[in-house]
Amino acid sequence: MLGHFGFTRRPADVKFMHYECELAVIIGRPAERVRRARAFEHVAGYCIANDYAIRDYLENWYRPNLRVKNRDGATVLGPWFVDAADVGDPQTSDCGPS
Repeated sequence: MLGHFGFTRRPADVKFMHYECELAVIIGRPAERVRRARAFEHVAGYCIANDYAIRDYLENWYRPNLRVKNRDGATVLGPWFVDAADVGDPQTSDCGPS
């Protein structure tokens, strides 16, 4: 992962690499075997992620293999972190500060 304005590198053998804007969920404390009803207790906040995919390595468009998405320095985060308390319940249409 990289911080805001981080530079991603295209591998020398790659011709088709593109970005995908994602919502990143930041987990703020250790979590193991967390019940669904308590999952949001572990969310610290959210930020934008610019996630690059290397389509040259794609074997199946609908189920990307690990080489397509998991690259060192291929995900830029930021520029802002939004605290989970400022969002409210993201599963309802009434999310936001109360």
